[in-house]
Amino acid sequence: MNFRYPKLYLRMALSIGVALVAFVLIGAAAFAAIAASELSGYVETRGGELGPHAAEVLAAGGLPALKSWLAKDAGIPDNVSVLVIGPDGRDILDREIPPEYRRLIATSVVAGPDPSQPGFRPVRLAPQIIAADGTAYAFLVLPAN
Repeated sequence: MNFRYPKLYLRMALSIGVALVAFVLIGAAAFAAIAASELSGYVETRGGELGPHAAEVLAAGGLPALKSWLAKDAGIPDNVSVLVIGPDGRDILDREIPPEYRRLIATSVVAGPDPSQPGFRPVRLAPQIIAADGTAYAFLVLPAN
């Protein structure tokens, strides 16, 4: 079989291939940029001074001061949700816990030691802030939904 225009077909195949590669690269770059902007506040808040400052507010003024501070003065970025979870598994401001996080919070954030395994305390996925009476509250930073 003898093609009359082999260079034309080769150019078309290369052009389509280059367009596909460019499309994939532009999509990956856009995804990375969006993910970076969405998660920047989350990373800064989680690694910042918000948790230690919440512990200071709790120590100085108790639970009412912490509730007031969280509701008004905390300076939490818009793309982040901060939940302070009490021993009962509820947010201290009575906000609804996102459904996708309920099981995680119940099993890995606020659950106490397992009595069937004395001497073993499982890892907790959130830092705890401790009130003057010894009550531990989980300080949970989540990306906003």
